[in-house]
Amino acid sequence: MTQPKKQVHMICQAHLDPVWLWPWEDGLTETLSTFRIACDFCDQVKGFVFCHNEAILYQWVEEHDPALLKRIQKLVKAGRWHIAGGSWLQPDLNVPSGESHIRQFLFGKTYFQRVFGIEPTTAYNMDPFGQPEGYAQILAGCGFDSYIFCRPNPAQWELPTSSFRWRDRSGSEVIARRSDDHYLTQHNAYAKFKQALTNYKDEPQTMVLWGIGNHGGGPSREDLQEIKRFSKDHPQYEMIHSTPEAFFAPVAKQRETLPVIVGELQNCFRGCYTSMHRIKQAHRACESLMASTERMATMAWWQGKDEYPQADLEDAWKDILFGEFHDILPGSGTAEVEQDAHARFGHCVELLRRLRVKAFLRLLQDEKKALGETTPIFVWNPHSFPIQTDFECEFTFSNAMAKYGEAQIDLHDGHTGKNIPLQREQTVSPFPLDFRVKVVVPMLLEPFQMRRLDATWTKRKKPVIWKAPRVPKEHLTFKGKVLRAKINTRTGLLDFLAPAGGRKSFLKPGALRLGAWADLDHAWDCGDPVTAKNKEAFNQGKTYWRKSRGTFRLATKTEAAEILSPPYLSPERTKGMSPVRIIEQGPVRTIVEAVFIMGRSAVVRRYILSVTQGWLEVHDRIFWNERDTMLKLEMPLAYDAAATVSEMPYSAVTREVSSVRAEHVDHVNQRWVAVTEAGDEGRYVAILNDGLHGHSIAKNTLYTSVLRSPVYASPGINAKLDTECVRHWPRQDQGEHEARYRIVVGQEFNEKSVSREAQAMNIPPAWLIHHPTSSKASKPAKPFIRVSPASVSVAAVKKTETGRGLVVRLWNQSSKKVTATVTLGDVAGTTKITIGPQALKTLVLQRQGSQLKVQETNLIEAPVD
Repeated sequence: MTQPKKQVHMICQAHLDPVWLWPWEDGLTETLSTFRIACDFCDQVKGFVFCHNEAILYQWVEEHDPALLKRIQKLVKAGRWHIAGGSWLQPDLNVPSGESHIRQFLFGKTYFQRVFGIEPTTAYNMDPFGQPEGYAQILAGCGFDSYIFCRPNPAQWELPTSSFRWRDRSGSEVIARRSDDHYLTQHNAYAKFKQALTNYKDEPQTMVLWGIGNHGGGPSREDLQEIKRFSKDHPQYEMIHSTPEAFFAPVAKQRETLPVIVGELQNCFRGCYTSMHRIKQAHRACESLMASTERMATMAWWQGKDEYPQADLEDAWKDILFGEFHDILPGSGTAEVEQDAHARFGHCVELLRRLRVKAFLRLLQDEKKALGETTPIFVWNPHSFPIQTDFECEFTFSNAMAKYGEAQIDLHDGHTGKNIPLQREQTVSPFPLDFRVKVVVPMLLEPFQMRRLDATWTKRKKPVIWKAPRVPKEHLTFKGKVLRAKINTRTGLLDFLAPAGGRKSFLKPGALRLGAWADLDHAWDCGDPVTAKNKEAFNQGKTYWRKSRGTFRLATKTEAAEILSPPYLSPERTKGMSPVRIIEQGPVRTIVEAVFIMGRSAVVRRYILSVTQGWLEVHDRIFWNERDTMLKLEMPLAYDAAATVSEMPYSAVTREVSSVRAEHVDHVNQRWVAVTEAGDEGRYVAILNDGLHGHSIAKNTLYTSVLRSPVYASPGINAKLDTECVRHWPRQDQGEHEARYRIVVGQEFNEKSVSREAQAMNIPPAWLIHHPTSSKASKPAKPFIRVSPASVSVAAVKKTETGRGLVVRLWNQSSKKVTATVTLGDVAGTTKITIGPQALKTLVLQRQGSQLKVQETNLIEAPVD
């Protein structure tokens, strides 16, 4: 009996980076060229099938070559061109939020359905640098049953050489397969197929990716001839021009026999967690502003006060999604790519600010006119859970000619008239008149609450001028209602931090020191160059650090004066310029400023110590002039570390740590990372951030990666080539930066609480100074949306892509299955829905008279049976 041939599914595609070593215009024209070549192959080569994803590329074709799009549409109908992947583009997977990943597939699949009538069921990300915990739930929730990826490679993460069931902590799973053969052939198809099929020898049927990539290309006649020659030389294989879905169809029938892999698949190119800090920070700001704007616009639309700005929000989302491309957001592109990304994010911010202020004003149209010279301040909570914060804002009075310190500012609740405590602080400008005012207000905001504060002023008989308090010689001790802290005035560092009343610090003395670590000249990888065993461009080996090459120290008075003082101040004034100073102090908070230097770099730090909040906030203004160096923030723990817990897309990952290992490597996180204690006390320290995605831990010290400075898009300068080594190369992230952290400490780590603190930090209350005109007495509005129990929150809210439904995405941050209740303030009745542990659930709500019609959908708004 003849042995059946082993089927080899040949997946032809063109890995086509819209940007990398080139700008997007180059990516656009290469798309047109590659797709024309692929169409010709389909016409000329019998049985050939071309596979390609990334909806944005097809949109470029639609805009710039409609005739080519029609050719592709005909080939799709004939089964010769396969619409693959389903995403807007292939993004980085570690840095974007879970909601961004969902929108990649929402916009991608919506486009493919509109233009081709196709919905892919196999997702793929050939080049992104690692697969995060939580991504399996997003894939399954977006209608995928299978997934292909290439990174991390076998040397970085051990996986089965065939398909497996990839599961995350929510219990969601997809069938996944790492293509160890990677996505390129680069004119060596014969050798690639020979090596790949040796590697996949135990698979019943196998799949090999082929096609020229990175800068496009797709199928080549040379590769095709090589494949034919290989097939002739290896008659044991049945070589099939195929698609990802066709490969996975028989695999799915053996689902129960496949191995199960749980959790993240990392680490690949660790330097990309930190490279191009400005891009990561701008991206985070756009994501956060989008969350605030989209929620406010939805609220205004649902309450009948404004039309939903669907097209504008889609434009802003696509700015964000393009900026998430895996050679933009990780920081592996050129300086031109970085500049273009900033321009795109800037466009996004401007568009969102316009949309948000419009929605804000519509929501305030029924507010009562203020009396006299009262200034109304409206503050809105963009979250479905209460937040307690020190709200700060600046506003202008009509007393433009008042001298500094003459205005007495008072705040009252706009609805009850109750007096509200405040602290007045220096505005962002040193302009010496009182008509511009900054206030800080401790405030509790209920879910989606709009609060009105009415500010009034009276002229003092005698100006009150704030005088900076004296700084103690050794320690500045702060005792708030929630936290207790000590700052060492000799070092400028944190020596003690604990909950109020606590006697044991959670951190060792000298915490929050900034250290410089010798780093690779490599845009992708990081680590001490001494530990890089393999000098190959994209495989430096398992690099790590042992110790820093230097740390920032407290500046002297002379050095501090040079950094802080205008040059025209008298020597008498600058002589006493202490490197540690109290610059604000009042009933709400104290702000301490310290100056540090190291070599050619300096840092001006502000410690913000709140009387009522449960966190210590730190603002660093960094003047960075180092090269091939990683900047890390050091937090030595006063306990033995058991594990780190880091936020990942709509999830979190726990990584066990060794308290004795001296070597440490970078791991990825999103808005927060916490370190739990080994033993019975159960303490934890968490650090929240505004755009920092890398950290390491060694010897019970948590290091947050802040900046690094390799040459743009450099895999390492070749010292043997004059073309590379005799010239100056611009480097990433040199210059002035701002970084912001919040430190949270406590007993018994609670993921939901830390997560919500990070959400509130990144998506703060929106506020607006506005003088309404209504003569009616305004009443507090009913809550927009209320959810329970406390473990469940609204992760996203929007209008449906089609129709007039309200999309409400719920997120259960409990490890238990719960029954959630959803109530809308203007509609009678409640909706109950069961949500699994650590899971998402999406509902579409529609009005039917005074009642609600409720439909459960998947993450991209397709009905669920």
